[in-house]
Amino acid sequence: MTTDSYPDERDFQPHLLEPEDQDSQYAPTTGYHGRTPASSCGLSPSPDYHSEHDLEDLCQHEPERPRLLQLSEWHDGMLSDELPANCIQYAIEWKVTVNKKVLSRDTEEDVVLTPSAYWPKTLKGKLERLLEGNIPRKGRVRSDDTSIAVSVNDRSQRDLMKRFDHLDIDWTAVEKQLLKWGELFRRGKKLRLSITFKYVEDDSLHKITSGRVEKRGRSSVTKRMLNERDAQLDAEENVSGQESIWRGVYNPMRCPSSSCHLGPHCWQDPHGKKHYKLRSHQ
Repeated sequence: MTTDSYPDERDFQPHLLEPEDQDSQYAPTTGYHGRTPASSCGLSPSPDYHSEHDLEDLCQHEPERPRLLQLSEWHDGMLSDELPANCIQYAIEWKVTVNKKVLSRDTEEDVVLTPSAYWPKTLKGKLERLLEGNIPRKGRVRSDDTSIAVSVNDRSQRDLMKRFDHLDIDWTAVEKQLLKWGELFRRGKKLRLSITFKYVEDDSLHKITSGRVEKRGRSSVTKRMLNERDAQLDAEENVSGQESIWRGVYNPMRCPSSSCHLGPHCWQDPHGKKHYKLRSHQ
Protein backbone atom coordinates (compact mmCIF):
# COMPACT_ATOMS: atom_id res chain seq x y z
CA MET A 1 0.00 0.00 0.00
CA THR A 2 1.43 3.39 -0.87
CA THR A 3 1.61 6.30 1.52
CA ASP A 4 -0.92 8.17 -0.60
CA SER A 5 -3.61 5.65 0.36
CA TYR A 6 -3.32 6.28 4.12
CA PRO A 7 -5.83 8.70 5.65
CA ASP A 8 -4.62 12.18 6.53
CA GLU A 9 -3.55 12.58 10.19
CA ARG A 10 -5.98 15.45 10.59
CA ASP A 11 -8.87 13.01 10.27
CA PHE A 12 -7.88 11.57 13.67
CA GLN A 13 -6.85 14.86 15.48
CA PRO A 14 -9.77 17.21 15.80
CA HIS A 15 -7.65 19.77 17.67
CA LEU A 16 -5.65 20.30 14.49
CA LEU A 17 -8.66 21.30 12.42
CA GLU A 18 -8.63 24.65 10.72
CA PRO A 19 -10.45 27.37 12.68
CA GLU A 20 -13.35 27.55 10.23
CA ASP A 21 -13.75 23.76 10.35
CA GLN A 22 -13.55 23.71 14.14
CA ASP A 23 -16.21 26.38 14.52
CA SER A 24 -18.54 24.50 12.23
CA GLN A 25 -18.66 21.58 14.70
CA TYR A 26 -20.28 23.67 17.46
CA ALA A 27 -23.71 25.22 17.25
CA PRO A 28 -23.62 28.99 17.91
CA THR A 29 -25.37 30.33 21.01
CA THR A 30 -28.85 31.47 20.11
CA GLY A 31 -29.07 35.21 19.62
CA TYR A 32 -25.44 36.12 20.39
CA HIS A 33 -23.62 34.70 17.35
CA GLY A 34 -20.31 34.35 19.12
CA ARG A 35 -20.23 37.76 20.90
CA THR A 36 -21.22 38.99 24.34
CA PRO A 37 -23.80 41.78 24.36
CA ALA A 38 -22.89 44.86 26.32
CA SER A 39 -25.32 46.47 28.74
CA SER A 40 -25.15 50.20 29.29
CA CYS A 41 -27.57 50.14 32.23
CA GLY A 42 -25.85 47.45 34.29
CA LEU A 43 -28.24 44.55 33.52
CA SER A 44 -26.92 41.03 32.98
CA PRO A 45 -27.82 39.14 29.80
CA SER A 46 -30.81 36.85 30.23
CA PRO A 47 -32.27 34.13 28.02
CA ASP A 48 -35.38 36.29 27.82
CA TYR A 49 -33.47 38.91 25.82
CA HIS A 50 -32.04 37.81 22.50
CA SER A 51 -29.95 40.80 21.43
CA GLU A 52 -28.26 43.96 22.51
CA HIS A 53 -31.19 45.95 21.13
CA ASP A 54 -33.52 44.29 23.64
CA LEU A 55 -31.30 45.41 26.52
CA GLU A 56 -31.03 48.94 25.14
CA ASP A 57 -34.82 49.15 24.88
CA LEU A 58 -35.11 48.04 28.51
CA CYS A 59 -32.74 50.79 29.65
CA GLN A 60 -34.62 53.44 27.69
CA HIS A 61 -37.96 52.46 29.25
CA GLU A 62 -36.61 52.24 32.81
CA PRO A 63 -38.36 55.05 34.83
CA GLU A 64 -36.18 57.93 36.02
CA ARG A 65 -35.75 58.53 39.74
CA PRO A 66 -38.29 60.95 41.30
CA ARG A 67 -36.95 64.47 41.72
CA LEU A 68 -37.96 67.99 42.73
CA LEU A 69 -38.51 70.66 40.06
CA GLN A 70 -35.89 73.42 40.07
CA LEU A 71 -36.67 77.12 39.57
CA SER A 72 -34.71 77.16 36.28
CA GLU A 73 -37.21 74.62 34.87
CA TRP A 74 -40.30 76.56 35.96
CA HIS A 75 -42.27 79.32 34.23
CA ASP A 76 -45.46 81.12 35.27
CA GLY A 77 -48.59 79.45 33.97
CA MET A 78 -46.84 76.09 33.61
CA LEU A 79 -49.40 73.33 32.93
CA SER A 80 -49.39 69.91 34.57
CA ASP A 81 -48.77 68.13 31.27
CA GLU A 82 -45.56 70.15 30.86
CA LEU A 83 -44.07 68.75 34.05
CA PRO A 84 -41.47 65.95 33.90
CA ALA A 85 -42.98 62.52 34.47
CA ASN A 86 -40.72 61.93 37.48
CA CYS A 87 -41.58 65.25 39.19
CA ILE A 88 -42.53 65.03 42.89
CA GLN A 89 -45.63 66.94 44.00
CA TYR A 90 -46.54 67.79 47.59
CA ALA A 91 -48.87 70.00 49.65
CA ILE A 92 -47.99 72.77 52.11
CA GLU A 93 -50.31 73.38 55.06
CA TRP A 94 -49.20 76.55 56.83
CA LYS A 95 -50.48 78.66 59.68
CA VAL A 96 -49.48 81.82 61.53
CA THR A 97 -49.73 82.24 65.29
CA VAL A 98 -49.31 85.37 67.43
CA ASN A 99 -48.64 84.69 71.11
CA LYS A 100 -49.69 81.07 70.46
CA LYS A 101 -53.07 82.18 69.10
CA VAL A 102 -53.80 81.09 65.52
CA LEU A 103 -54.09 84.12 63.24
CA SER A 104 -54.62 82.32 59.91
CA ARG A 105 -54.43 78.95 58.14
CA ASP A 106 -53.96 78.16 54.46
CA THR A 107 -52.99 75.32 52.10
CA GLU A 108 -50.83 75.27 48.98
CA GLU A 109 -51.89 72.31 46.85
CA ASP A 110 -49.94 70.37 44.20
CA VAL A 111 -46.67 72.23 44.74
CA VAL A 112 -43.99 71.08 42.30
CA LEU A 113 -41.17 73.58 42.88
CA THR A 114 -38.50 72.53 45.33
CA PRO A 115 -39.25 74.12 48.77
CA SER A 116 -36.10 76.28 48.75
CA ALA A 117 -37.39 77.91 45.54
CA TYR A 118 -41.11 78.02 46.41
CA TRP A 119 -40.44 79.80 49.72
CA PRO A 120 -38.89 83.03 48.35
CA LYS A 121 -40.90 83.00 45.11
CA THR A 122 -44.41 82.50 46.53
CA LEU A 123 -44.90 81.58 50.17
CA LYS A 124 -42.83 84.31 51.83
CA GLY A 125 -44.73 87.03 49.95
CA LYS A 126 -48.08 85.53 51.03
CA LEU A 127 -46.91 85.52 54.65
CA GLU A 128 -45.85 89.18 54.52
CA ARG A 129 -49.13 90.29 52.91
CA LEU A 130 -51.08 88.36 55.52
CA LEU A 131 -49.28 90.14 58.36
CA GLU A 132 -49.71 93.55 56.71
CA GLY A 133 -53.43 92.95 56.34
CA ASN A 134 -54.03 91.65 59.87
CA ILE A 135 -51.55 93.61 61.99
CA PRO A 136 -52.57 97.29 62.40
CA ARG A 137 -49.07 98.76 62.50
CA LYS A 138 -45.74 97.67 61.07
CA GLY A 139 -43.39 96.30 63.72
CA ARG A 140 -46.12 95.33 66.16
CA VAL A 141 -45.11 91.67 66.09
CA ARG A 142 -41.80 89.93 65.50
CA SER A 143 -40.95 86.44 64.29
CA ASP A 144 -40.08 84.02 67.09
CA ASP A 145 -39.47 80.71 65.30
CA THR A 146 -40.64 78.45 62.47
CA SER A 147 -41.42 74.74 62.81
CA ILE A 148 -41.81 72.29 59.92
CA ALA A 149 -43.13 68.72 59.86
CA VAL A 150 -42.52 66.58 56.74
CA SER A 151 -44.93 63.65 56.48
CA VAL A 152 -46.33 60.96 54.17
CA ASN A 153 -49.56 58.99 54.58
CA ASP A 154 -47.72 55.73 55.20
CA ARG A 155 -47.83 54.24 58.70
CA SER A 156 -44.40 52.67 58.31
CA GLN A 157 -42.75 56.11 57.98
CA ARG A 158 -42.15 58.60 60.79
CA ASP A 159 -42.54 62.35 60.37
CA LEU A 160 -39.46 64.56 60.15
CA MET A 161 -39.64 67.49 62.59
CA LYS A 162 -37.46 70.59 62.20
CA ARG A 163 -37.31 73.93 64.04
CA PHE A 164 -35.60 77.17 62.97
CA ASP A 165 -35.03 80.53 64.64
CA HIS A 166 -37.20 83.31 63.21
CA LEU A 167 -37.49 82.81 59.43
CA ASP A 168 -33.96 81.43 58.96
CA ILE A 169 -35.10 78.18 57.31
CA ASP A 170 -32.57 75.66 56.02
CA TRP A 171 -34.49 73.58 53.47
CA THR A 172 -31.74 70.97 52.96
CA ALA A 173 -33.10 68.32 55.34
CA VAL A 174 -36.69 68.96 54.20
CA GLU A 175 -35.85 68.43 50.52
CA LYS A 176 -33.73 65.39 51.32
CA GLN A 177 -36.70 63.78 53.08
CA LEU A 178 -39.06 64.50 50.16
CA LEU A 179 -36.60 62.84 47.78
CA LYS A 180 -36.29 59.87 50.13
CA TRP A 181 -40.06 59.38 49.87
CA GLY A 182 -40.07 59.86 46.10
CA GLU A 183 -40.83 56.20 45.40
CA LEU A 184 -43.74 56.29 47.85
CA PHE A 185 -45.13 59.27 45.95
CA ARG A 186 -44.81 57.30 42.72
CA ARG A 187 -46.91 54.55 44.31
CA GLY A 188 -49.69 57.01 45.08
CA LYS A 189 -48.78 58.24 48.58
CA LYS A 190 -49.30 61.91 49.52
CA LEU A 191 -46.42 64.10 50.72
CA ARG A 192 -47.07 67.09 52.98
CA LEU A 193 -45.22 69.95 54.69
CA SER A 194 -46.89 71.39 57.80
CA ILE A 195 -45.36 74.79 58.60
CA THR A 196 -46.10 76.98 61.63
CA PHE A 197 -44.83 80.58 61.62
CA LYS A 198 -44.78 81.75 65.24
CA TYR A 199 -44.88 85.46 66.08
CA VAL A 200 -44.96 87.33 69.38
CA GLU A 201 -46.02 90.87 70.23
CA ASP A 202 -43.26 93.42 70.56
CA ASP A 203 -42.65 94.11 74.27
CA SER A 204 -42.06 97.83 73.73
CA LEU A 205 -45.45 98.22 72.07
CA HIS A 206 -47.12 96.32 74.88
CA LYS A 207 -46.00 99.05 77.29
CA ILE A 208 -47.74 101.68 75.19
CA THR A 209 -51.06 99.86 74.82
CA SER A 210 -51.28 98.22 78.25
CA GLY A 211 -53.16 101.19 79.75
CA ARG A 212 -51.00 101.14 82.91
CA VAL A 213 -49.08 104.30 82.09
CA GLU A 214 -51.81 106.92 82.25
CA LYS A 215 -55.53 107.24 82.40
CA ARG A 216 -57.46 105.73 79.52
CA GLY A 217 -58.14 109.02 77.76
CA ARG A 218 -54.55 110.22 77.79
CA SER A 219 -53.32 106.75 76.84
CA SER A 220 -55.57 106.81 73.75
CA VAL A 221 -54.21 110.19 72.73
CA THR A 222 -50.63 109.02 73.22
CA LYS A 223 -51.30 105.89 71.19
CA ARG A 224 -52.81 107.93 68.36
CA MET A 225 -49.85 110.33 68.32
CA LEU A 226 -47.37 107.48 68.26
CA ASN A 227 -49.24 105.79 65.43
CA GLU A 228 -49.18 109.01 63.42
CA ARG A 229 -45.48 109.41 64.09
CA ASP A 230 -44.74 105.83 62.99
CA ALA A 231 -46.78 106.27 59.82
CA GLN A 232 -44.81 109.40 58.96
CA LEU A 233 -41.47 107.70 59.65
CA ASP A 234 -42.47 104.68 57.54
CA ALA A 235 -43.32 107.00 54.67
CA GLU A 236 -39.94 108.73 54.94
CA GLU A 237 -38.12 105.38 54.93
CA ASN A 238 -40.04 104.19 51.87
CA VAL A 239 -39.03 107.32 49.94
CA SER A 240 -35.37 107.43 50.99
CA GLY A 241 -34.77 103.69 51.29
CA GLN A 242 -32.92 104.33 54.58
CA GLU A 243 -33.84 104.34 58.26
CA SER A 244 -35.47 107.59 59.33
CA ILE A 245 -33.31 110.06 61.24
CA TRP A 246 -36.04 110.46 63.83
CA ARG A 247 -35.94 106.79 64.72
CA GLY A 248 -32.26 107.30 65.42
CA VAL A 249 -33.19 110.24 67.68
CA TYR A 250 -35.82 108.29 69.61
CA ASN A 251 -33.76 105.13 70.10
CA PRO A 252 -31.25 106.58 72.63
CA MET A 253 -34.19 107.57 74.86
CA ARG A 254 -35.90 104.19 74.71
CA CYS A 255 -35.97 102.71 78.20
CA PRO A 256 -34.18 99.32 78.41
CA SER A 257 -35.79 98.35 81.73
CA SER A 258 -38.75 95.95 81.70
CA SER A 259 -39.84 97.17 85.16
CA CYS A 260 -40.16 100.83 84.17
CA HIS A 261 -43.77 101.94 83.59
CA LEU A 262 -43.10 105.55 82.57
CA GLY A 263 -43.48 104.70 78.90
CA PRO A 264 -41.28 103.36 76.11
CA HIS A 265 -39.09 106.49 76.38
CA CYS A 266 -37.71 108.16 79.50
CA TRP A 267 -34.64 109.94 80.83
CA GLN A 268 -32.40 108.06 83.23
CA ASP A 269 -30.25 110.03 85.67
CA PRO A 270 -26.67 108.78 85.09
CA HIS A 271 -25.82 109.30 88.80
CA GLY A 272 -28.85 108.16 90.78
CA LYS A 273 -30.18 105.91 87.98
CA LYS A 274 -33.65 107.33 88.63
CA HIS A 275 -36.09 107.32 85.67
CA TYR A 276 -37.93 110.50 84.67
CA LYS A 277 -40.96 110.59 82.39
CA LEU A 278 -40.60 112.55 79.14
CA ARG A 279 -43.37 115.06 78.45
CA SER A 280 -44.82 115.81 75.04
CA HIS A 281 -42.98 119.15 74.69
CA GLN A 282 -39.71 117.40 75.50
